[in-house]
Amino acid sequence: MRRAWKVLEILLTVVGTVWLLRYLYEQRGELAAVTDLSATMSLLIGISVLATWAVNSYQSVVLFRSQGVTIGAWESFLLLMSASLLNYIPMRIGTVLRLRYMRRVHGVEYSRSLGLIVLRMFLVAWISALLALVGLLALRFGGAASDSPAVLVLSVGLVFSALLFFIPLPAGDQNTGMAGQFLLGFSSAIAMAKERRDLVGVLVFLLLAQTAIVAFRLHLAFTVTGNPMDWPILVIVAPLAILLSLFFFASLGIREALIGGVIAATGSEFSAGVFAASVDRGALIVLSFTFGSVATVLVLRRLRAVN
Repeated sequence: MRRAWKVLEILLTVVGTVWLLRYLYEQRGELAAVTDLSATMSLLIGISVLATWAVNSYQSVVLFRSQGVTIGAWESFLLLMSASLLNYIPMRIGTVLRLRYMRRVHGVEYSRSLGLIVLRMFLVAWISALLALVGLLALRFGGAASDSPAVLVLSVGLVFSALLFFIPLPAGDQNTGMAGQFLLGFSSAIAMAKERRDLVGVLVFLLLAQTAIVAFRLHLAFTVTGNPMDWPILVIVAPLAILLSLFFFASLGIREALIGGVIAATGSEFSAGVFAASVDRGALIVLSFTFGSVATVLVLRRLRAVN
């Protein structure tokens, strides 16, 4: 089963990359506006990417410190930048490195790390659904095209997933392999969330701040491609972009196609979503291979020192 997931991830990465490169080549005439990308716009997009990473990494700081694990903001930032680079390799090497680092350096078992990751994923999904509903309502009351049953169904489904907070979960057993460790970590994270409402409040605030930065980043990307979008559409797309970054299937090309599909569902052109998502991806890749390379060297050096 595990090997099948790896094969599927590699296959989707190859298919998505080939499709995106071919699509951009076929639409190269419409991409002429992107060549006018100014230094100021490039700098703003780059700063917004770094700001997104900073807020994202601080969420990990808050989660781990709630478990009594002292991790610095700069250390967490380095880990995230390294993971951003290495996750472009199939099989999520960056995520694996983060888990191993937390275990070797800070003594955090995989089950605890996985539980905190899943808790954050759950909050991201719920906030994404709520914001998507807000965006859809704003489009409808604003008189814009908003007939998007797929987005509406997904949003309502994710909102109702909040019921997981009230469903008793089995405790799990770390001796039953990765699935048992995952369940153990998830159940303990949900229990912690029920007890620490203040912690959930801080995480929700940080996730909303991250969403606002990503929305601004996508606003810049849509603007430089000559397709500026109204704020309700950005409210729908920004949390979607964050949510897709959590899953392996949103690899290069797949994320761009899904964002293009959502843009088309809200009444705009499919190509507008693909172009903007591609500009955003380009900034992510450039910064991942520059800052991420330095961060990876520092992280591996720390691991060697601990070993």
